[in-house]
Amino acid sequence: MGTYEVNSDFGTKVSVTVEGTMRKIISNAIPNHSIGTFPNPGNPNTVSAQDRTWEIYITPTLSTEPRWAREPGVAVNGIKLEPETAERFVCETGEVYRIEAMEGFLDFGLDKNHAHVQPTGEY
Repeated sequence: MGTYEVNSDFGTKVSVTVEGTMRKIISNAIPNHSIGTFPNPGNPNTVSAQDRTWEIYITPTLSTEPRWAREPGVAVNGIKLEPETAERFVCETGEVYRIEAMEGFLDFGLDKNHAHVQPTGEY
């Protein structure tokens, strides 16, 4: 069983299928909604279609070991969820903090959806 969305207004393509114990999401990573203007003064990158695939267990199991997840999820429109940024701030005391793009500390060139474009073209 699967679904496939093609949104000709925006160019979105996403497929969701269940194969055995896994849910497979295939996406071109183009959102199904309007986005901001890219490139812009805070973000020099241009949105481009990607070839992304995620495989997620239908019934996950609890682990006793914590793990950092760079991409903790994917939206139903095939856009990855990616908290934090690669940018960091080092305090005078030596403490290091990752910068959230929504903080306003740096201009990441976010659009109205609080999203931006990676150097790879991924939204």
